[in-house]
Amino acid sequence: MGDGASRTGEDELREALASAQRRLAEAERARVAAEERAVELRLDLARSRAQARDAASQAERLVEGLRRITEATHVGELYTGLLDLVNETLGSEDAFIVAIDRATAGATPELEVVATSASAYASLRWPTGRLFESVLGGKTRAAFDTSKLPEWRALPTSVLERARSALHLPIRPGRDGALLVCVHAERGYFTKPRVRLAARFSGLARNALRNAELLESRLRRLEELSTPMIPISAAVTVMPIIGGMDRERGERLLAAALRGAHERGVQRVIVDITALSELELEAARALVKTASALRLLGCRMTLSGVQPRVAATLVHLEGELGARLGGLEVFGTLQDAVARALI
Repeated sequence: MGDGASRTGEDELREALASAQRRLAEAERARVAAEERAVELRLDLARSRAQARDAASQAERLVEGLRRITEATHVGELYTGLLDLVNETLGSEDAFIVAIDRATAGATPELEVVATSASAYASLRWPTGRLFESVLGGKTRAAFDTSKLPEWRALPTSVLERARSALHLPIRPGRDGALLVCVHAERGYFTKPRVRLAARFSGLARNALRNAELLESRLRRLEELSTPMIPISAAVTVMPIIGGMDRERGERLLAAALRGAHERGVQRVIVDITALSELELEAARALVKTASALRLLGCRMTLSGVQPRVAATLVHLEGELGARLGGLEVFGTLQDAVARALI
């Protein structure tokens, strides 16, 4: 009886020990699982924080880029800002803007590159096939593999290797349209999240382009009004300068004089500065530059209405900088200059 009771006690002890070991093993497995879950949670938290930082950084870049393009005062500035923006926010390797070439705006108009972040695309041209017609109609189109598309297939291999996938965004829909193309060497790079991100600012880009074109048109009109060309005869025109004359105004004068002389085919431009009592040195340089540039077009420039301080500035320019004024005719009054030009 004692031996039986002893064995029963030993069996119970072994069973209790085995049960305790099982519970310890289960507890250890639970501890390890809890640690693994804690590690996963910490990794998830780190990833979430990194994604939040990336999203915040992306949002900051997007806001800054949008600020740049909405504040653009001319189309070229907007194009540059837009290309930088899409490359930064979408991660595209290159981007360019194509627009309908008005010289081919017939039955089959072509698209030409008007701005690009990479010179490899500068001379490319496309026929307006179904893809581009869809984008010019206002649709955003992502291409998983550009080599499968008729519009891309005919391009040089060197271009296709750099642009295996592409995203096409309308920025000026319609017959006189333009579109933004983002490209990447990786096929299928432009996933749905990237397309959705692009859609966030494509509408703003269209509005910004419309505003920049309107502002540029108004500035061009203002420039024409501030530097009018008044024809005296078929060969002679007068440009009266009213108001101040600084470096910027001088550059506008140069551009307007060259454009007017070329378009009208005049032989002499009389720049009347009667209203100027003094002239900044940079503006004087612009006058001399304008005379030299007109001479290359076969057109002579005459200055009329030169005041004493203006004359002193021109003499200073000739003496100190070596600018040659000998070929520039100068008259005290506009009447004298016109009389001389019409002889």
